[in-house]
Order: sequence, then C-alpha cells, then structure tokens
Amino acid sequence: MPRLRTLLPIVWVVFFISGVAGLIYEVVWARYLDLVLGGTTYAHIMVLTAFMGGMAGGAWWFGKRADSFRKPLVTYAILELAVGAWGLLFPLLFAILSKFYLLLAGPLGTTGPGGIVNKLLFSVLLLAPSTFLMGGTLPILVRAVTSIPEKVGRRVAGLYFINSLGATGGALLAGFALMVYEGLFSPLPPSICWWVVFFC
Repeated sequence: MPRLRTLLPIVWVVFFISGVAGLIYEVVWARYLDLVLGGTTYAHIMVLTAFMGGMAGGAWWFGKRADSFRKPLVTYAILELAVGAWGLLFPLLFAILSKFYLLLAGPLGTTGPGGIVNKLLFSVLLLAPSTFLMGGTLPILVRAVTSIPEKVGRRVAGLYFINSLGATGGALLAGFALMVYEGLFSPLPPSICWWVVFFC
C-alpha cells in the first residue's frame, strides 16, 4: 500500500500524457486517411469506427484477463510502448496499405457498398492494432492501482477523467499547434514516458 501511494501520482501523470498522445494520433490519422479516402467526412467516420471498435475490443479482451497479469504496471508500460512504436511506424504502414487500398479499388470501386468495404478494411488494418492496445491500458492500469475492491469505482472514474482531460488537450494541441508548426508528416511522438518502466 505505501508503494502504491507513492506510485499513484506518477500513474496519473503518465495516463494524462497517454490521453494527450492518443488524441494526437487520432487527429493526425484522420488527416492521413483524408489523403486516400478523398474526404474529411469519410476519414473521420472510418477513424472513429476503427478507433472506438479497437478500443472496445482491447478493453474487453484485456479486461477479462487483467487479474492474470502478475505485474500489471509492466504490462501497461509494454502496451503503451507498443502503441508508440506503431505511431512511429505509421507513415510507412500508411504508404504500404495505401497501395493495397488502391489495388482493391479496381474490383470494389471507391463508392457504393464495395467502396465502403474497401475503406473500412483499409482503416481497420491501419488503426485497429494500435487502438486495440490502447483499449487494454485502462483495465490493466485499474488492476495495477486497485488493491481494495471497494475503491474500484473511484479509481476507474479517476483514471478515465484524467485520460479524457489529456485527450482534450491532445486534440487541441494536434489541431491548432503541432500540425500547424510541424506539419502532417513529422515523426509522431511516443505515447509513454519511458521512465515508467523503472517504477514497475
């Protein structure tokens, strides 16, 4: 318990940063998809579909298994580092999958049911792996910081609040500062403070 009290402020800060990075990714990914899908509306719909679907799947899968992880903070750090690695590789993955999308555009088309299937497939392949990992961070972190069952509700609410607060900041930062001054194709930031590993 004393160690948990010491770690808790660090966990809040790290999860806030994770929320900032998550929405930076979402805003940047939507701009990337706009280049291929041919419209901001399509891009945002597909990003939200893949983003929320992946996060829901990750929360469900990791939530069912959270109690089986002996070192949940280590698991959390690994998940965040994997998300950061995906973010760094995203421009390369985007270039590869864009060719795949254009290849399928011949038989499936770019409009109508076939076009929607092609757009959804492209978006899911590009985004779902990382958003699946993002979805797993909350249940794993709740497992890490909750040793008393009666405190689960408060801890979940607190973590969700701090992550959402960071997400708000990330959306503002990406939309009004980073892409304005750094451009769309600058390297994306890792989504975790690396030093969290040393506290696990």
